Amino acid sequence: MNNPDKIIVNIGRRVAEMRLKLGLTQDALAERAGVTGGYIRQIEGGWKNMRVSTLCRIADVLGCETADLFKTATLKKQTPGRPRQAQPKKAPEGSSMSIAAESPAVYRVKKQKPKHKK
Repeated sequence: MNNPDKIIVNIGRRVAEMRLKLGLTQDALAERAGVTGGYIRQIEGGWKNMRVSTLCRIADVLGCETADLFKTATLKKQTPGRPRQAQPKKAPEGSSMSIAAESPAVYRVKKQKPKHKK
């Protein structure tokens, strides 16, 4: 039995898999396919049911046949959120940058008074 939700998720994973093999960002793929970056993120997340014409344009950009996007994906489910960024390198000892890098920044938030309705 065909489950459309599972097919949509699989297509999204295949798009991500093929995009990563080509070294493209989501925004670069989106620009070349004539859609927005948010649209590509929705497709890769398995949340967007797209038109066949859009699927064909994406396949053209990825250099594959449209049918290739229906094959089983090998890419595992992505975890939500942004990837972790590398920690910044510390400045050499004795430089003025090392003091600034080690001291924590202090932020103060002003409390706003609640608005009372009359």
